[in-house]
Amino acid sequence: VIAVDGESVEDLSFDEVILRVRGPRGTDVTLTIAREGVEEPIDFTITRVRFEIATVEFEMLEGNIAYIKLTTFDQTATEKTVAALQTLLDQGAESVIFDLRDNGGGFLNQSISITDIFLTDNVVLHERNNSGLDQVFRSDDGDLGEGLPLVVLINGGSASASEVVAGAIKDNGRAVLM
Repeated sequence: VIAVDGESVEDLSFDEVILRVRGPRGTDVTLTIAREGVEEPIDFTITRVRFEIATVEFEMLEGNIAYIKLTTFDQTATEKTVAALQTLLDQGAESVIFDLRDNGGGFLNQSISITDIFLTDNVVLHERNNSGLDQVFRSDDGDLGEGLPLVVLINGGSASASEVVAGAIKDNGRAVLM
Protein backbone atom coordinates (compact mmCIF):
# COMPACT_ATOMS: atom_id res chain seq x y z
CA VAL A 1 0.00 0.00 0.00
CA ILE A 2 1.63 3.21 -1.14
CA ALA A 3 -1.34 5.61 -0.88
CA VAL A 4 -4.70 5.91 0.85
CA ASP A 5 -7.32 8.10 -0.86
CA GLY A 6 -4.60 9.53 -3.08
CA GLU A 7 -2.27 10.54 -0.23
CA SER A 8 1.11 8.83 0.03
CA VAL A 9 1.65 6.63 3.09
CA GLU A 10 5.16 5.48 2.19
CA ASP A 11 6.77 7.33 5.13
CA LEU A 12 4.13 6.35 7.69
CA SER A 13 4.22 3.55 10.24
CA PHE A 14 1.94 0.54 9.91
CA ASP A 15 -0.35 1.89 12.66
CA GLU A 16 -0.59 5.29 10.94
CA VAL A 17 -1.58 3.60 7.67
CA ILE A 18 -4.25 1.56 9.47
CA LEU A 19 -5.70 4.76 10.97
CA ARG A 20 -6.04 6.24 7.47
CA VAL A 21 -7.68 3.09 6.10
CA ARG A 22 -10.22 2.87 8.92
CA GLY A 23 -13.37 4.92 8.76
CA PRO A 24 -17.13 4.87 9.13
CA ARG A 25 -18.89 1.70 8.03
CA GLY A 26 -20.35 1.95 4.54
CA THR A 27 -17.88 4.59 3.30
CA ASP A 28 -15.36 3.98 0.54
CA VAL A 29 -11.58 4.13 0.74
CA THR A 30 -9.18 3.89 -2.20
CA LEU A 31 -5.95 1.97 -1.66
CA THR A 32 -3.10 2.36 -4.14
CA ILE A 33 -1.06 -0.83 -4.33
CA ALA A 34 2.39 -1.29 -5.87
CA ARG A 35 3.09 -4.85 -6.98
CA GLU A 36 6.36 -6.41 -7.95
CA GLY A 37 6.45 -7.04 -11.69
CA VAL A 38 3.65 -4.56 -12.41
CA GLU A 39 4.81 -1.21 -13.79
CA GLU A 40 2.01 1.06 -12.62
CA PRO A 41 0.37 1.08 -9.18
CA ILE A 42 -3.19 -0.24 -9.04
CA ASP A 43 -6.09 1.50 -7.28
CA PHE A 44 -8.67 -0.54 -5.39
CA THR A 45 -11.76 1.13 -3.97
CA ILE A 46 -13.33 -0.83 -1.15
CA THR A 47 -16.32 -0.21 1.08
CA ARG A 48 -15.56 -0.26 4.78
CA VAL A 49 -17.39 -2.89 6.85
CA ARG A 50 -17.17 -4.03 10.42
CA PHE A 51 -15.63 -7.44 10.84
CA GLU A 52 -14.62 -9.36 13.90
CA ILE A 53 -11.58 -11.55 14.27
CA ALA A 54 -12.17 -14.69 16.29
CA THR A 55 -10.64 -14.36 19.76
CA VAL A 56 -9.82 -18.07 19.93
CA GLU A 57 -9.25 -20.62 17.18
CA PHE A 58 -8.68 -24.26 18.05
CA GLU A 59 -8.38 -27.76 16.64
CA MET A 60 -7.23 -31.23 17.55
CA LEU A 61 -3.94 -32.19 15.91
CA GLU A 62 -2.53 -35.66 15.29
CA GLY A 63 -1.34 -37.39 18.42
CA ASN A 64 -4.13 -35.93 20.58
CA ILE A 65 -2.46 -32.52 20.68
CA ALA A 66 -4.76 -29.60 21.39
CA TYR A 67 -3.91 -26.50 19.35
CA ILE A 68 -5.30 -23.21 20.68
CA LYS A 69 -4.54 -19.85 19.07
CA LEU A 70 -5.43 -16.77 21.10
CA THR A 71 -5.57 -13.70 18.86
CA THR A 72 -6.32 -11.02 21.46
CA PHE A 73 -6.87 -10.60 25.18
CA ASP A 74 -10.37 -9.12 24.99
CA GLN A 75 -12.86 -9.40 27.86
CA THR A 76 -13.97 -12.85 26.64
CA ALA A 77 -10.48 -14.37 26.17
CA THR A 78 -10.44 -16.51 29.31
CA GLU A 79 -13.98 -17.78 28.86
CA LYS A 80 -13.34 -18.72 25.23
CA THR A 81 -9.94 -20.30 25.96
CA VAL A 82 -11.43 -22.46 28.73
CA ALA A 83 -14.29 -23.50 26.44
CA ALA A 84 -11.85 -24.40 23.63
CA LEU A 85 -9.63 -26.38 26.00
CA GLN A 86 -12.63 -28.24 27.46
CA THR A 87 -13.85 -29.12 23.97
CA LEU A 88 -10.42 -30.48 23.05
CA LEU A 89 -10.09 -32.38 26.34
CA ASP A 90 -13.48 -33.96 25.63
CA GLN A 91 -12.01 -35.08 22.28
CA GLY A 92 -9.06 -36.74 24.03
CA ALA A 93 -6.39 -34.02 24.13
CA GLU A 94 -3.27 -35.11 26.01
CA SER A 95 -1.07 -32.03 25.47
CA VAL A 96 -1.43 -28.40 24.36
CA ILE A 97 0.18 -26.04 21.89
CA PHE A 98 -0.85 -22.53 22.96
CA ASP A 99 -0.23 -20.07 20.14
CA LEU A 100 0.31 -16.41 21.08
CA ARG A 101 2.10 -15.43 17.87
CA ASP A 102 1.14 -11.98 16.62
CA ASN A 103 -1.10 -11.44 19.66
CA GLY A 104 -0.62 -7.77 20.47
CA GLY A 105 -2.16 -8.05 23.93
CA GLY A 106 -5.22 -6.61 25.59
CA PHE A 107 -6.62 -6.63 29.11
CA LEU A 108 -4.22 -7.36 31.98
CA ASN A 109 -6.90 -9.18 33.99
CA GLN A 110 -7.37 -11.58 31.07
CA SER A 111 -3.66 -12.30 30.83
CA ILE A 112 -3.59 -13.20 34.52
CA SER A 113 -6.64 -15.46 34.29
CA ILE A 114 -5.37 -17.09 31.07
CA THR A 115 -2.07 -17.86 32.82
CA ASP A 116 -4.03 -19.35 35.72
CA ILE A 117 -5.49 -21.97 33.35
CA PHE A 118 -2.04 -23.51 32.97
CA LEU A 119 -0.28 -22.73 36.29
CA THR A 120 -0.79 -24.16 39.75
CA ASP A 121 -0.39 -21.84 42.77
CA ASN A 122 2.37 -19.51 41.51
CA VAL A 123 3.22 -15.86 40.96
CA VAL A 124 1.95 -14.60 37.63
CA LEU A 125 2.88 -10.93 37.86
CA HIS A 126 4.37 -8.29 40.14
CA GLU A 127 2.91 -4.86 39.47
CA ARG A 128 4.73 -1.76 40.70
CA ASN A 129 4.19 1.85 39.83
CA ASN A 130 5.62 5.23 40.77
CA SER A 131 2.72 5.90 43.17
CA GLY A 132 3.88 3.17 45.51
CA LEU A 133 1.52 0.45 44.31
CA ASP A 134 3.15 -2.94 44.76
CA GLN A 135 0.81 -5.81 44.03
CA VAL A 136 1.36 -9.52 43.37
CA PHE A 137 -1.04 -11.46 41.16
CA ARG A 138 -1.09 -15.24 41.64
CA SER A 139 -2.59 -18.25 39.96
CA ASP A 140 -4.62 -20.83 41.87
CA ASP A 141 -4.68 -24.62 41.79
CA GLY A 142 -7.41 -26.61 40.11
CA ASP A 143 -7.65 -25.40 36.50
CA LEU A 144 -8.08 -27.43 33.30
CA GLY A 145 -4.65 -27.06 31.77
CA GLU A 146 -2.41 -27.46 34.79
CA GLY A 147 -1.37 -31.09 34.29
CA LEU A 148 -1.04 -31.12 30.51
CA PRO A 149 2.30 -30.95 28.68
CA LEU A 150 2.43 -27.44 27.21
CA VAL A 151 4.33 -25.56 24.50
CA VAL A 152 3.75 -21.82 24.01
CA LEU A 153 4.41 -20.25 20.59
CA ILE A 154 5.53 -16.61 20.51
CA ASN A 155 7.14 -14.25 17.99
CA GLY A 156 8.03 -10.59 17.54
CA GLY A 157 4.32 -9.75 17.30
CA SER A 158 3.58 -11.25 20.72
CA ALA A 159 3.31 -8.22 22.98
CA SER A 160 1.88 -6.83 26.20
CA ALA A 161 -0.52 -9.38 27.72
CA SER A 162 1.06 -12.13 25.59
CA GLU A 163 4.41 -11.34 27.19
CA VAL A 164 2.85 -11.55 30.66
CA VAL A 165 1.49 -15.03 29.94
CA ALA A 166 4.62 -16.31 28.22
CA GLY A 167 6.89 -14.80 30.87
CA ALA A 168 4.94 -16.24 33.80
CA ILE A 169 4.79 -19.67 32.20
CA LYS A 170 8.52 -19.60 31.47
CA ASP A 171 9.52 -18.15 34.87
CA ASN A 172 7.58 -20.90 36.63
CA GLY A 173 9.21 -23.62 34.53
CA ARG A 174 5.81 -24.71 33.27
CA ALA A 175 6.42 -24.94 29.53
CA VAL A 176 8.76 -24.53 26.63
CA LEU A 177 8.49 -21.25 24.72
CA MET A 178 9.15 -21.41 21.01
